[in-house]
Formats: sequence, structure tokens, C-alpha cells
Amino acid sequence: MIAVERAFWDSDRSAPFLVTAAPIVGSPTAMGFGGTGRGDAFALWVDQRTPLASMKWLLAHEYFHTWNPGQLGTVPERREARPGAYWLSEGFTDYYARALMVRAGLISPEEFATIWNEMLAAYAGSPVRSMPGVQAAAAFWDNEAAQKLPYQRGAMLAAIWNARLRAASQGVVNMNTVLHAQIAAARSSKEQATFLFKSLVRQKGMNIAADVNRYLAKGEPILLPADTFGPCATIVTEKRPPFSRGFDADATANAGNVATDVEPLLPAYAAGLRDGMKILARTEGQPDNALVPYALLVEDQGKQRTIRYLPHGREGITVQQVHITNAQSPECSRTLSGL
Repeated sequence: MIAVERAFWDSDRSAPFLVTAAPIVGSPTAMGFGGTGRGDAFALWVDQRTPLASMKWLLAHEYFHTWNPGQLGTVPERREARPGAYWLSEGFTDYYARALMVRAGLISPEEFATIWNEMLAAYAGSPVRSMPGVQAAAAFWDNEAAQKLPYQRGAMLAAIWNARLRAASQGVVNMNTVLHAQIAAARSSKEQATFLFKSLVRQKGMNIAADVNRYLAKGEPILLPADTFGPCATIVTEKRPPFSRGFDADATANAGNVATDVEPLLPAYAAGLRDGMKILARTEGQPDNALVPYALLVEDQGKQRTIRYLPHGREGITVQQVHITNAQSPECSRTLSGL
């Protein structure tokens, strides 16, 4: 992954790079990992249950921060102001982590779709999906859903803008063209990375001011066009139940993983989950996916048992998903990656 990203930026491919990882143990119902860049190194903290496929994604994301945003322009000095620029520094990084992995063959087209679909489902069910930009930035440090929002919005907009650039130029110009111009311009500029991007993408023939106002400032929901990822994939828009564990996950974690505020009208309750049961582990299920079974190993009155149910919430939501239509095409990985 390091070689792939260095090649993308035409950077020194032989320089040393340090990666450290600290194993952690997360809560029974959640599995997490994260990292932070440190110049020519980055430090990771990783739940010991994290599958290797997720580690690829984490490494791709964190290493891309070697260039984005630090070499693409300046960033806001005040901590409170930084989330307003995360659509570029975090959202674009998410977009390119997926794009470069599939382009290099590190993940298959189907895996590419799965990674996007997890994010798209989470975005569709987000309680802050329509939160205006100023409010989302203010809530970023204290609200988990608000923390995810610039990653989601920025990645979706990067995909949309890439498709528009390609269509308008008959494939000559794409997001790569803009970012390569931006890293060159940033060497002699003190402008913020977001300003430089808006200026340079306009020079390439696309004005994104209306999108920035609609989706980033006002918080209007973003929908991907059906052909966003080229000829071997299509975006399908469908109705589905929202994802809900059926209990208050934060309150449960704070209570020492004792089930708290189990909702009587949801499937978890119907399957037998009750307040006061000790949750030992999640044995089935995917984050934000209401369509696959969810299973919890619990301790109930001194005995262990598994409670299995579909993690449906109360009202239907509109979800977009990436469907691969021609994975066997030799061009599929290339077009999925935005080329």
C-alpha cells in the first residue's frame, strides 16, 4: 500500500517508513481501530478482533495523510475550525484509500463495493445526515455521528466530482489531475487546502460552489448518480429498515456492557434481550447493516445463551448501494478507481 500511494504522488519510493500498532480490546458490541500520522510514520491502535481486510483499509487511509492535507495547502490553526475542512482532508482520503486499493488489486471489485456500501448505509441512517455544516463542525468533537459526517460527505463528493470531470473532458481530466496540480501549487502558496482545491478544480472547468453550498453548508442529503463508478458498477437506490441494535449502545457500554434501554417494539426485545442482561460478545452482524442477522452472547441469570435477530429500526430509510455488474472486465478495477 505504501508503494502504491508513493507511486500515485510520484514520491520517493525507497524512503523508510515506520508503522507501530498497539492492540486494544473493545466493547463486546463494537470493534474499533484508528491511527494518527507522525511525519514519516504513523501509530495505530487496533482491536485484536479486527480482520486483516480492515487493516488494509486503515493503512491506506492513514498513509494517504502523508500528503493530504499537509502537502495540499494549509489547514485552519484553531482546533474548533478544523472540522469544517475535514471533507477534503478526511473525505478525500477515504475516497482515495478505496480507489487506490482496488486499482492496485489489493482488494477485489466486490470488496470495493462492500467497503463503499458499509459507508453508504451508515450515511443513510445517520441521525445527523442533514445537519448544516456549521452545526456539524461544532458537534464534531463530542458527537460520534457528527465525526463521521465529513468523511462520508467528502468521499461521496469526491466520487461525484471525479465522474463529472471525466465526463466533461472525455476522460482526460479527473480528481487525480486536480490533486497533482494542487500539490505543486501548494509549495508556493499559504492558502488553505480547501481554497486551493476549489480554485484549481474551477481552472479544470468545474465550479463546485453550488455543491459546497448545498451539501456541505446546508447539509442537503447527497445521492450518487447511477454511473458514478463507471461501466462495471451501478448505484442502486432502495428502501430498507434502518439499523438498530435494539438497545442504547452508549448507555450499555457505560453500564459495564449490561443491556440498557432495550426497546420493547424492536426485534432484539422480541428475540429475548432484556435490560440487565450482561452482553459478553457480538458473534454475528455488521456495522450499520440491517439486512444481516445480529447475534449477541449474553449472560442471563448465571447462564450463557445467544440471542439472534435482525437489527431493524422503526422506519424505512433510503439507502444507496454499489452493485458490481461486470467484475470480470479487465478494465473494472481501473474504472472503479476513477480512471
